[in-house]
Amino acid sequence: MRYLILMMSFIFPLSAMSVEQTPLKTLEQLTWENRIILVFSGQTDKYQQLLQQAKAEIDDRDIVWFIINGQQINSNYRGNISDQLAANINSQFSSFDEPVILIGKDGGVKETSDLLSLESLFDEIDSMPMRINEMNEKSAGNPD
Repeated sequence: MRYLILMMSFIFPLSAMSVEQTPLKTLEQLTWENRIILVFSGQTDKYQQLLQQAKAEIDDRDIVWFIINGQQINSNYRGNISDQLAANINSQFSSFDEPVILIGKDGGVKETSDLLSLESLFDEIDSMPMRINEMNEKSAGNPD
């Protein structure tokens, strides 16, 4: 029995390390888990600083943000990002005139804007039925 337990203690960590996370290639991979803010701009530092300052609010709302400057992406996404993601985002959202796009957990575009106003985006998110349900669950003591 001890031999079996010893073997399992070596096998499980090795198998977990061998399974690598699939790199993010499309935004559809985030559907039902995250809301998304896209910012198309060459002013990467400015927007990244603004988004990082609102980290607590962004995390509370399950937001993953992407600042796209041509083929370059800056993001708070914690996993690996495929080199194809920027091209896929640029292709998918090329018809939008506004540089800021909010995407809901269902994958639908919820708002577009010429300016990145986190207050406005947070208000829009907080009015969504799924978000209202999340807030009610948290206030009732259910963390997830």
